[in-house]
Amino acid sequence: MNVGDHYSEEIVFSFEKLKQFCELIEDFNPIHTDWEYASNTEFGKPIVHGMYAASLFSKVLGSTFPGPGTINIERRLKFLRPILIDEKYRMDFVIDHIDNELNLVKIGCKLVNVSTGKASICCDTLVKCIQN
Repeated sequence: MNVGDHYSEEIVFSFEKLKQFCELIEDFNPIHTDWEYASNTEFGKPIVHGMYAASLFSKVLGSTFPGPGTINIERRLKFLRPILIDEKYRMDFVIDHIDNELNLVKIGCKLVNVSTGKASICCDTLVKCIQN
């Protein structure tokens, strides 16, 4: 693992998975769960809960990049644009800093709409890499 190493993964958020997330956290805001309500908003359809999308950063960090043994220490999120269901997004990760003495890694994360090239979420994450 080196500063500048990067990883990307694409995802499409489905309405069914969004509803499951909303049920899990008990957030029933109709902007996420009700097609009729959401179709009358500026978005035209339900939008993905920002924390659902941000939680998928953890999936990558803990299983792929850097991988198993990685735990979150700190995460600062900026929600820049709505995340629309059934559109393709790309999660981008880049290692910004490594503290080998403390096994800490600072990683920049973004969720980018593939068709527009615009970021919906930007975040800085500090993780600890547990050694076996």
